[in-house]
Amino acid sequence: MVKMISCFDINQKRHLVPAKKFRNRVAVYLMVFDEEATKILLVKIPCGKYYFPGGEKEPGEEPEEAGRRELLEETGLSVEVGEFVGYHRSLLYSESDDDAMDNLGLYFTARVIGKYRQPYFDANAHDDPIVDVVWLKLDDLKPEMMILPEVFWMIAKAKGLLK
Repeated sequence: MVKMISCFDINQKRHLVPAKKFRNRVAVYLMVFDEEATKILLVKIPCGKYYFPGGEKEPGEEPEEAGRRELLEETGLSVEVGEFVGYHRSLLYSESDDDAMDNLGLYFTARVIGKYRQPYFDANAHDDPIVDVVWLKLDDLKPEMMILPEVFWMIAKAKGLLK
């Protein structure tokens, strides 16, 4: 009998996936605040929820380097990576490439040091995981607005590390 695991895709659709299909994945996500630490930079995904810019770490790449690369690709901004905030493990599934991931997310603070180009995403593409890049006021942000509400606590921890 094949062991099946329940997981979600980026649009919060539930999938049952064979356990043997999962691959280990390390991803880096950056929490970028404005100068006053009253707003945070987030990417909006197709289901209308938000998440921190970031993505998969390439083999041999340092986490900070992966965070800078992913953030530049997704937002067009150059950042200086700061403090390690924490980690979160989740099971993810990408229906478009039939990819099941046991994802270890590493979370860091970061600050903008420059803008180099337009973000690299197509809001009209059906398979692009990002539809917008936004600065949201921390006072307006609620856990249910995030794709993974369980990482919401990291925002407060990250903000505390900035002081």
